[in-house]
Amino acid sequence: MANDESVHHYKRVLDCISCLPKNIITHHGRENLSEFVLHGLCSQGCFNLKKAAYFVDNPDFNCIKGVTGFCQSEGNLDWNEIWEDPESFSLIAKSSPFNQKVRSFAAASTKKNNDPVEQFLSTIVKEIGFNNPNYCSWTTKHLNHGILVFEKGEATNDLFEQHFLNSLHLLGFCPIF
Repeated sequence: MANDESVHHYKRVLDCISCLPKNIITHHGRENLSEFVLHGLCSQGCFNLKKAAYFVDNPDFNCIKGVTGFCQSEGNLDWNEIWEDPESFSLIAKSSPFNQKVRSFAAASTKKNNDPVEQFLSTIVKEIGFNNPNYCSWTTKHLNHGILVFEKGEATNDLFEQHFLNSLHLLGFCPIF
């Protein structure tokens, strides 16, 4: 049987993921909605990542665009705070040096050019600053591809492996500007 701490963590992750669709709908007009979603998923109360950078590879326009970045050392707001005070969170996210680096990144599409994702990853590691990166990718709407480069935090567990990639699909419901 699981200990109380792991049950509590599981409940926090479930609360985080299950509230996201409602929060996405409530704040659907925000240009930086993906920052809210990524921050929530990466926070200590959910999947607890050190860093994460979300990119979209669009083969039709032959580009990879940096959408949003999260860096735990630049501040980790409480999950509820970001949704209750979206203006303050938006200012914090906008001033984040890591988020700025990610958002300013652009490159040619790996999908269109049949380039290995590892080539893209080696560029990202150097330009944006990852120490021990992992990545995952998935198909999003309009035949685009989401790519998340991330560093795991402390005590990442089976819960992460079981639910993290599925929860990233929620980023596909966020507009990209």
